[in-house]
Amino acid sequence: MSAPPPLPLLLTALAAISTGCIGHERFGGATGEVLYDEVPQISAIRWDCSSEDATWDVEVDTVNWTANGHIWLATASDYVEQHAIRSTKAAHDGTWDELALELDIVSDWRDANAGSSTAFLCDPPTTEAISFRLAVYTPGSGEQGDCRSWGADPELFDRIDGVPACELIWEPPDTGSDS
Repeated sequence: MSAPPPLPLLLTALAAISTGCIGHERFGGATGEVLYDEVPQISAIRWDCSSEDATWDVEVDTVNWTANGHIWLATASDYVEQHAIRSTKAAHDGTWDELALELDIVSDWRDANAGSSTAFLCDPPTTEAISFRLAVYTPGSGEQGDCRSWGADPELFDRIDGVPACELIWEPPDTGSDS
């Protein structure tokens, strides 16, 4: 019988498994094998903004674990924001993951910070003009596993250098209401 892995490795593994927060690096047991390296598939996207709270919120559900993801926001090609979107809850067996991001709205675009704040307002001109691209990554390889684009011009990001390709357009579900 082999010796158990050192305590720091066990604690790191337990923390990563319990939070679902596995980065782009390889994560494995004592032998270095990759655990839960199935390609993630986006199953749901929820996004909203609140002018009252001055925030944008994005939540993503996936089948299989992710190695987190990125989201890009833009209304035109001359100003694009990129934000990391992180796992907040995941199945212990690697079968699903939930990612979330909350961005505070700042009044001056120069005060926007990746991962915490945005210059995009929550007003009708912005919400009607904004586009999004989302990518989630595969544990183990760190490669893009799945992606979606949506909003006013989902193909906008195809014309912007540095944003990964994504041919999949996400259509929000029809809720049966006009609001």
